[in-house]
Amino acid sequence: SREMMAKLTSLQSLWIWNSCDSLRSFPLGIFPNLSCLVIQSCQNLESLSVEGGADENLSHLNSLFILYCPNLVSFPDGGLPTPNLTSFEVCGCVNLKLLPDRMHTLTALQELTIESLPNVVSFAQGGLPPNLQSFRISWCDRLRPSVEWRLRGLASLQQFRISGYK
Repeated sequence: SREMMAKLTSLQSLWIWNSCDSLRSFPLGIFPNLSCLVIQSCQNLESLSVEGGADENLSHLNSLFILYCPNLVSFPDGGLPTPNLTSFEVCGCVNLKLLPDRMHTLTALQELTIESLPNVVSFAQGGLPPNLQSFRISWCDRLRPSVEWRLRGLASLQQFRISGYK
């Protein structure tokens, strides 16, 4: 329950895997000290939410991995209020059409991986996060590289990979 989760104030790392069939939306701000969140194979997860909207500051969150959640369709409106996020991966979410808004504001982000997202057509309006060191795209058949990504501005980029059938 939400009340039980709110009592886990010291929780720093959480991996939800192949469970929580009743979980439709995950409230990102419920754990005030959570630095790493992995949600994997949660079949009914549809969205991630932020109670305070984009005004909520999730400065404690460093790593966010959303893997193989086929019904995920949305991230919080206004983007992820995670100023210290360093690693972000979204993989195998076949119904997802859009990545979070305002990706360029995630200035601490160093690793971005998007994989097996067949319905994502575009992202990174405003550019990619400026301090990316690793940027990987795999099996996103409808996604096309774009000038909007502003790759030339990524002075810290060390690894850039695009792979798939096409």
